[in-house]
Amino acid sequence: MMRKASPNTDQVIRSFLQKVIRRGDGALAERAIAYILKIGEFQWMRKRLAVMTFEECWHYGLTVAFDNDERVITRHYLELAKAVKNKNAAGLGALGYALSKGDESVY
Repeated sequence: MMRKASPNTDQVIRSFLQKVIRRGDGALAERAIAYILKIGEFQWMRKRLAVMTFEECWHYGLTVAFDNDERVITRHYLELAKAVKNKNAAGLGALGYALSKGDESVY
C-alpha cells in the first residue's frame, strides 16, 4: 500500500532535489538539502535516498548507507550528485530476464 504524502509536504523541493541530483549539480543539491532539513523532512530524505540511488545511479547502491544521521545522508546525496549516472538498468534487467528464460540471443 502506497502512503500519500502529507498535505504539508513541499512536493516542489522534493522534485527539485531529484532533478539536481540527476543533473549532477552539487551546489543546488546542498541548498535543497539544507532547506529540506530546515523544514523538518529529514526522515523523508533518508527514506528517499534508496529510491533516488537506484533510479539515478544504481551502482552507487553498493556504497550507500541509510544511517539516521543528517551528515551521513547529506554526504550520500552529494556523492550521488557527483556520481556517473547509468540509466541502462531497465534494459539490462530485460536482457537478464530474457536470458533467465533461455533466450541466449541476448549475448
